[in-house]
Amino acid sequence: MRILPGEHLFVDGGPSWLLHGIYVGGGQVVAPVFNGWTFSPVEQVAIESFLEEWMLMRVRRYAQPRYVGAAAVSRIMSRLGEEVDSDNGGLCAWAVTGSAHCAAHAYVDLPCEIDDAAQGGEPCPD
Repeated sequence: MRILPGEHLFVDGGPSWLLHGIYVGGGQVVAPVFNGWTFSPVEQVAIESFLEEWMLMRVRRYAQPRYVGAAAVSRIMSRLGEEVDSDNGGLCAWAVTGSAHCAAHAYVDLPCEIDDAAQGGEPCPD
């Protein structure tokens, strides 16, 4: 599978939380970054910084996204610098679906693996 700009990514940070972000292209993710105790304001970071030591990333694909590609990227970029609480998944759901409630939308979470180059987009980091 390939990561495409505007896709909702998340990493498993342990039994009590997940870190979510939107892939914006060029190896960059927009997300609030967890710094041990709190989340930073929403910022654009390299995908390696987003992953940190977790290294298990998934892509959340919605059955009926309202905003895809550049539209989802534009929405998440409009939130740069904003403070968020621990529900950073709601922020990413909002960017893609228009609603901050993930449970209100059908989706599937897929493990991110490297695929052949013919699929387009950028490979998931390994």
